[in-house]
Amino acid sequence: MSTKSFALLCIRQDVARHGHLTPEGMRIYRDCKLTARELSQATSQGLELYQQWRRK
Repeated sequence: MSTKSFALLCIRQDVARHGHLTPEGMRIYRDCKLTARELSQATSQGLELYQQWRRK
């Protein structure tokens, strides 16, 4: 797994856990030099997981 893929996974999990982008997620975004589009996609996927969990 590449560093970029791992960073996206971490952001997705962080958003799924908290329901929003945390300072830790922003740090990962900046440190790994992800694009805004990649951040947006990872955040929306994490929010989908969070919403599924909340519905149960």
